[in-house]
Amino acid sequence: MYYKKQGNEPPVIKSGCAYTESYYFDGYLFLKYSIGNTPSEELAEITQEEFEANKPVIPEPEPQPTEQDILQAELLLNQMSILDNQGAQDAVMAKILLGQLEV
Repeated sequence: MYYKKQGNEPPVIKSGCAYTESYYFDGYLFLKYSIGNTPSEELAEITQEEFEANKPVIPEPEPQPTEQDILQAELLLNQMSILDNQGAQDAVMAKILLGQLEV
């Protein structure tokens, strides 16, 4: 059951008349009541299509990295640093060994 009310003041909630969803658009408060609930005051009844057509799109929040993700990233960065240092050490060692062979 879908309704709209001019203005942005929500209707009074009484037993058996609670709405499950609402939003404000273009000067109207749009409300969705679950089956069996009826508004406690005069509201203009609308179709589900009208309710859905004006409904704002709320973007999904960006996923936040977990502590496990952060630890995994730090581990990978440390491994990369170790491999870079090892590569540099291998190059120095190769030059030393080649220098010893030339003597």
